[in-house]
Amino acid sequence: MLSFVSGSGARSRRSAQQISSSEPRGEVENMSSTAPRRSARLPLPGFSGPQSIVTIHVSRNKRKQTFLVHKQFICFYSSYFNAAFNGEFQEGQTQTLELENVFPSLFAIFVNWIYTQKIVADDNYAPTLFSLIQLWILADRLLVPKLQNKILGQLEIRRADNVPFSGETLASFYNHTVTGSPLRRYLAAWCSNGIECKIKLADGYPQELLIDIFNWNLEHNNTHPGYFTDKQIKDLFWVKSEEDDVIDRERLLGLQIPFQGAFKIVHNLYSAILVLPYLYRQQKDAAIFHNCWGTQATF
Repeated sequence: MLSFVSGSGARSRRSAQQISSSEPRGEVENMSSTAPRRSARLPLPGFSGPQSIVTIHVSRNKRKQTFLVHKQFICFYSSYFNAAFNGEFQEGQTQTLELENVFPSLFAIFVNWIYTQKIVADDNYAPTLFSLIQLWILADRLLVPKLQNKILGQLEIRRADNVPFSGETLASFYNHTVTGSPLRRYLAAWCSNGIECKIKLADGYPQELLIDIFNWNLEHNNTHPGYFTDKQIKDLFWVKSEEDDVIDRERLLGLQIPFQGAFKIVHNLYSAILVLPYLYRQQKDAAIFHNCWGTQATF
């Protein structure tokens, strides 16, 4: 539970879960994957030097588990935890957080990822297709765009399993995402790009998916048939963050530097070509003057 400490010392104990459930959807969209992700540019996590440990109590229904995690790691990858443990919240003082409505087994996959950068379940096997989508939604809630983008690549691999979606399952995915969500776009593209998409019709079938499928076909006109390449996934479905923008600018700068050097070489060659006729004329005039007057001429 995130509890903000005001200037007067009074504490508001409204949790992030309570805010998300009580506020209209439009007011919480800024916390979704469609909003720009602020990057604090924290140093890369490591195990050198003193280590701080934070406590996270994860629970859903009757399932509860306590996780002890290195603060440097979890705050580096998650803007949500960075704000909680390093901001003016009660959790910043207690270094303890209550994370409700999250399956501990799902959070365990997230914790394993922040240490290993690998998405595996407790049995060291790849998570199921449904677990991957639930993990994407959790990463969206915790503001971890790097994990969201990693999951999209895994989803594309698991798409070959051709697992049917029930209406209740699709409705659950849509209830936990907002309009314009990359996950919604991916699911719409999944059902539109020529690969068989089995859907079990049910009363809970989300009509918004039909709209997304229609808009995807209208926008792309089946220009992405079959499976997506890594570049297509990045261009079409990645969650952008300010850190990605910095990397893109650095990559662009790295391309500009050799380009500027090549441009300078071409410019110098072009200038030399232009001056060659003038130098040739100078030498020719000097030879004529020498033949006429017998002296060396300089120009």
